[in-house]
Amino acid sequence: AEAGGGATWYVENPDQAPGIFEEELEGLLGLAAQNVTVVVRPSAAVQFTALRHGYPHAPVEGGMRIQVGDLYAKEPRLALMEFLLPPAGHDEAGTDVRDVERNQERDVARIEVAGHVVQPGGGVEHRVVSLPIRLKVGNAPRVDAEVQATAMILAGARARDEALERQAHGDWQGAAGVLREASHVLHSLDDSPAADLEARDLDLMAQRVEEHAGFDALDMKYMKQRAWDSRRSREAGKERYSR
Repeated sequence: AEAGGGATWYVENPDQAPGIFEEELEGLLGLAAQNVTVVVRPSAAVQFTALRHGYPHAPVEGGMRIQVGDLYAKEPRLALMEFLLPPAGHDEAGTDVRDVERNQERDVARIEVAGHVVQPGGGVEHRVVSLPIRLKVGNAPRVDAEVQATAMILAGARARDEALERQAHGDWQGAAGVLREASHVLHSLDDSPAADLEARDLDLMAQRVEEHAGFDALDMKYMKQRAWDSRRSREAGKERYSR
């Protein structure tokens, strides 16, 4: 599915199949753009340290190209990126600028989004949009609620991976602990339906591994699918196969 630009689904019972086909057909009707790519190029002296989502990506001159795939109207695709800026009081070239207004915006990076956009008449048109990433430097750290929720959902995906690894080594108690720890953090977030859904599912899987002293084959497939969907920013489809 990944090589062909498609989607993969975990179907645990026949009753889930119609909903999954419905999700795919709705996606075809709501197709907004195909073969979307994002090129991110950090500004001078700014280090692009990580792409937190699990899209295929490759280095390009001055940055990275991310293969997002097809974009659907009802489900935006997120790409969480991490940058390391020079210390406060220095500009992009590393020059000391402590006397400069601290509340000014600083250039962090520029992203270039390209794709074949579906037109009202049914045709497609190749478009490229270039957007700046800027940060207004302040005196205190700030937390964006959506960014925080996205980061914690991705942490939940990593917790699933770690739980499966612990299970493979016979440490089912450790697997349950990892899942409950991730769930606890997600439960602490307010006003995030996606985070709440993920937290409740992590609790469920922790309970299952405790009750059965390990995951069975269905549990492991289910866990892998949930983690894959989180890494590919496919939150809308999770409800179709949630337990």
